[in-house]
Amino acid sequence: MAGKLIDLQDLRSFIQDGDTVAVGGAWLYMHPMALVRELIRAGCKDLTLLVNMASIDADLPIGAGCIREVQFTFISLTLFGLAPNFRRRVENGTLKATEYCEELLTAGLKAASWGVGFVPSPQPLGSDILRVVHPELKVIECPYTGQKLIAVPAMKPDVALIHAQRADEQGNVQIPCMTFLDIDMARASDRVIVSVEEIVSTEEIRRTREQTVLFHWEVDGVVHLPWGAHPTSCVGHYPYDPWHYMEYAEMAQREETFQQYLERYVYLPRHQDYLQAIGEERLALLKELKEGVKIWE
Repeated sequence: MAGKLIDLQDLRSFIQDGDTVAVGGAWLYMHPMALVRELIRAGCKDLTLLVNMASIDADLPIGAGCIREVQFTFISLTLFGLAPNFRRRVENGTLKATEYCEELLTAGLKAASWGVGFVPSPQPLGSDILRVVHPELKVIECPYTGQKLIAVPAMKPDVALIHAQRADEQGNVQIPCMTFLDIDMARASDRVIVSVEEIVSTEEIRRTREQTVLFHWEVDGVVHLPWGAHPTSCVGHYPYDPWHYMEYAEMAQREETFQQYLERYVYLPRHQDYLQAIGEERLALLKELKEGVKIWE
């Protein structure tokens, strides 16, 4: 493959069992779902999953048995209910769940991306998150103002998986909409894999350089995966798929039906087989709806 372009099946060579894997996106938007499904197919295990405002991107690999620990700010199917696999595994004690507020997660990723041991943050002083969840965090005094601050240690994932609208073959990545914590995750991580809707020329990247969020030296691999965020949305290309979310929410309620979901949508040879399982009619409908999806533009 030219430049940074890799095949989907190459993902396994970037992820070792036991790694910490950061997954981008938020709520129902811009999750690298094709990469997540490949992570499951490849048999990755004992992973620590680091997510911000997570949805099916976390619940799916948790249910598939790939995740030993999840570090998160929020996990839910949002409009479609709770995250069944996440809830089930926390309740039965087979998943370690470590909660962060978004300020702590952001500060920890910033520290790693800047190459420093910690970043001071005023949040969440006064909350029970410090007393109950993170008593290990140290409170320091600002040498200039005397303000009390939390010294948030660097959080450095082994791998970051994110989805973007486009990139060139050299690995310059563009996201022309809100990026949530994706860029912090990428710059904090040792290895970065990006799935994209389109591969464009370097000349086109230069022409629209204001949309470039990651440069080629920050990216280890780019996978060309149209519909790679489905069933979550990709701004400018398609909205999230409410029908698929409803199907997932129902099938994930019980172990037996969740296994059927995996067989139907995950344990397939190719990404194209997944799209065929979704169906041309559904994809065409989502394409028609995309013009109404302006929330993050």
